[in-house]
Amino acid sequence: MHFITNEPYKLRYFLEFAYKGTSSVTLLDILNGVEGKEIIIYGQATNTLTVDSVAGKILISGSAAVLDGPAKSITLKKFDGVWTEIARA
Repeated sequence: MHFITNEPYKLRYFLEFAYKGTSSVTLLDILNGVEGKEIIIYGQATNTLTVDSVAGKILISGSAAVLDGPAKSITLKKFDGVWTEIARA
């Protein structure tokens, strides 16, 4: 599992990520990645990661995903260059 910090993250080979930032933030972009690949992003107990739609980058179904605990996650798949929500837990 790879850890996401407050800095822009460059996706390379990992498929599961846990937010380990030192403050609560909203995800603005996922750099790189492979068309058709799925990723799962998990929250943490201390700081919240919010995942919401960002035009041309991230497409969320309905309201923003608020990942405020390690059991909360969102699964995204890259379609036509946009990371699209396919599941939430």
